[in-house]
Amino acid sequence: LIEIIVVEMKITIVGSGLIGQSMAVRFLRYGHNIVLYDVNVAACEEAPKSIIQTFTKNPHFLNAQTLDSVSRLMTVCTELKDAIDGSDFVYECVFEDISVKKSLFAKLDLLVNEETILISSTSCIMPSLLFSDLKSSQNCLVAHPVNPPLFIPLIELVPSTKTLNVVMSKTKDLFIDIGMKPVVLNKEIDGFALNRVQYAIIKECWNLVQEGIISVEDIDLVMTEGLAPRYSVLGPLAIMQFNAPNGVNDYLERYSDGISRIANSFEPSLNLQNEPTKEALTAHANNLFPLEKRNIFLQARNSSLKQIYEVKQEFNKEM
Repeated sequence: LIEIIVVEMKITIVGSGLIGQSMAVRFLRYGHNIVLYDVNVAACEEAPKSIIQTFTKNPHFLNAQTLDSVSRLMTVCTELKDAIDGSDFVYECVFEDISVKKSLFAKLDLLVNEETILISSTSCIMPSLLFSDLKSSQNCLVAHPVNPPLFIPLIELVPSTKTLNVVMSKTKDLFIDIGMKPVVLNKEIDGFALNRVQYAIIKECWNLVQEGIISVEDIDLVMTEGLAPRYSVLGPLAIMQFNAPNGVNDYLERYSDGISRIANSFEPSLNLQNEPTKEALTAHANNLFPLEKRNIFLQARNSSLKQIYEVKQEFNKEM
């Protein structure tokens, strides 16, 4: 069992979709009070049932709690002003539309007190674009979770140019307290860190398929049966320590010329509208994972991610 937090926080989650509900579960596991708000009142009122179902399907999420005690920590509110009253954090989890998000933060800016920290879950919108016009901009940041956040602990914390260090620190502590693994970007950059790395991989994989060098099936295997198992326990920089007998300096001495030569040969552009490549990818994906069975595959994926994370925890204990 995981120890429940001592200092309870009141956290308002704006948006009751997949990300909002998943983050609610994360906070509830550690005894925080959650207020759910959504402009879609019906969806918001249904969200607690879905959240309780998640705990029912994953009883280990309860830690030392019961379904009743978790339910008592949740409140649904249909008025934004009431929803954020007295909240320590307000976490925006609406869909990825900059105009919708900016409109919401403009409303929040008029309602919050000077202590409330405002967070966006955006996956790629620059914080300065969201927060620059707000009087509370120093209390705003991005906290980008990785889908599915129930089973992947990483969360990216990204400041705007105005975000206070103490705000970053408090937010980092909050996510550590709920068992997540926050990474802090020192300054904003388009795509943050995770998507820049992810898109670099997608770009090279796409181009290798487009140039006829490798099939869609085999490039996926390069990741799932090659790089991914290694990277799941050690990152691409830390693993250099083990890829040469005498560690990082030895690795760079041996391989830096080759790495630089190959990296500098990468195709600079990416055409995601290349029809033959799209068709090959679509056929591969539909053959492996037919859309009519999508929910079954998602459950299997989540179960596998859970098992991987449990193994990783054991690995980390041994390191």
